[in-house]
Amino acid sequence: MIRNTSAPDEKEGALATLLEIRSAYRAWVQGNEFTPPTSPHSIFAGIIPVAIAWLITREAVFLMAILLGLVLWGVWAYSARGRSRSRGRPETWASLIDNLLMTYQPFSPDAFRQLQETTRQQGKLTPDSLERWLIQEQGAAGMAGINLAPLTPELRFTDRSIAPGNGGAGRQEP
Repeated sequence: MIRNTSAPDEKEGALATLLEIRSAYRAWVQGNEFTPPTSPHSIFAGIIPVAIAWLITREAVFLMAILLGLVLWGVWAYSARGRSRSRGRPETWASLIDNLLMTYQPFSPDAFRQLQETTRQQGKLTPDSLERWLIQEQGAAGMAGINLAPLTPELRFTDRSIAPGNGGAGRQEP
């Protein structure tokens, strides 16, 4: 069931998750390659051997330690990716959005139920069904006093008029 989104903390939490879902949706539709979220620990995995080697030697071996650290970081990152698959971490935009939707408290429970039903029927989450839900959800968020930019930007060129008879750029009519 939906929790009361009138409290500022709950509205902010729902808004933050909705913005994450919108961002993931846009990246998915634009065809951006999915890169799984990494843990902050992965950054330090390559730095620790380098720092230890520098503290111990402070000599030319430092360069070798940097190379070793990068190799160890690469091995660790590669194995972490394998572990993330076995732990159910997202591997696609759809699975990332699915994870976000698991904890999301919708502004429109009816639209959320409709998204659930559509996804069950299709057997997967699709960009089209997600877009329909996002449009409905943004409308419900607007009713709750949260104004978001449109999901798809306004296309201004469609209002531009072209003089009739112009044969195109750089062409002269005979």
